[in-house]
Amino acid sequence: SNKDIILVKQFRLPTMGMNNEDGWLLEIVAGISENKEDEFQTIEREMKEEIGFKPEKLIKIADVHMAPGSVKEFLSIFYAEVSNDTQVSKGGGVDVGEDIKIIRYKYEDLINLLIEGKITDAKTFIALQWLSINKDYIQKN
Repeated sequence: SNKDIILVKQFRLPTMGMNNEDGWLLEIVAGISENKEDEFQTIEREMKEEIGFKPEKLIKIADVHMAPGSVKEFLSIFYAEVSNDTQVSKGGGVDVGEDIKIIRYKYEDLINLLIEGKITDAKTFIALQWLSINKDYIQKN
């Protein structure tokens, strides 16, 4: 339904044995820019690959340094809306070794996972906090 929030569950080896014993991490769609793509081209490509949708509406949430004391990683985080009309494939990832499960959540269930500390990926945590703050605005526009 149009009220669902789509996230991906991906295997992330470095998270095994920490708070996430099995290594599967619940995340927003993410990826690395390729061939001089801009950030909007990157998120659109990654959405098609990982969840099988192209964005119908795309809002940039923030640009953030994830761990400036240890790595140079700099992320652009987006909110995207999709519909049945923008589905282009079944998703699930196209890169070798990429194992992606597509998970749909109702807003309330996902916010409960956030409150319960079940969301441990920083970019996803930021995106869900943004969504909880801006939900009313998004529904009106």
